[in-house]
Amino acid sequence: MYNKPIAQNVISSVSICICLLLLCFSISHAADNTFIKNITAPEVKEMLSKDKVVLINSLTNIEYTIQHIPDSINIPFHEMDNNPQLPEDKTKTLIFYCMGQRCLYSKKASIKAMQLGYTNVYWFEGGIPDWYRFNYPMNINKQLKSIRVKKISPAKVYELINKDDIIVIDIKPQWWNSSAGKIKNSIYLPLVKLQHTYHTIPQDKPIIISDGLMRQSPSAARFLISKGYNVLGVLKGGLTRWEKEGFPVIKH
Repeated sequence: MYNKPIAQNVISSVSICICLLLLCFSISHAADNTFIKNITAPEVKEMLSKDKVVLINSLTNIEYTIQHIPDSINIPFHEMDNNPQLPEDKTKTLIFYCMGQRCLYSKKASIKAMQLGYTNVYWFEGGIPDWYRFNYPMNINKQLKSIRVKKISPAKVYELINKDDIIVIDIKPQWWNSSAGKIKNSIYLPLVKLQHTYHTIPQDKPIIISDGLMRQSPSAARFLISKGYNVLGVLKGGLTRWEKEGFPVIKH
């Protein structure tokens, strides 16, 4: 036989500990997100119809040109400082979006906006994928969007770069490049700079494009194909899959 009051006290103590742990996690989670106000696609649509807000696409101009939410403007995350498109009124409502939950451009832009003194900042975390999910209208460059981009497996890419004279262009974000590895002999050219420097890429060699998670490489491929480059395809799954399947990388 067990002592009922003692058992009840133990259960109560455990419950209190669990609550405290959950509270600590919640506070930490909020701190990690710098108290960003997260909103959904229906909320964004409603705010656009009622309020005077500035909806900002935080991706590169290449991606913005291919597709963007109507009435949104393009301010790449790396161009936030002293950007003339940002309103002078620090109380103006700003909403930032990009390519969904694993796309950090809009989150970083939201935090940056608060650091710049804006007091009414929202992060549309679901971004373009969530906007599509609700079948809301999109501005689409049909010519660029229709360009087919082949996804090449890590094994095939490894075979090609060890057999043929191929250029691998690594377009992953600058903040990711500082901590991640790269494929041997690849050229690092972040997508945010590609539009202004693509002419430095030799046009007489086939190209494969890689990034971190294959989120941005298709856009880079479409852009280069539209400029006459021979793009064989993109690394399927990006460098994350490349490393996961055991292929070699060079660390910075």
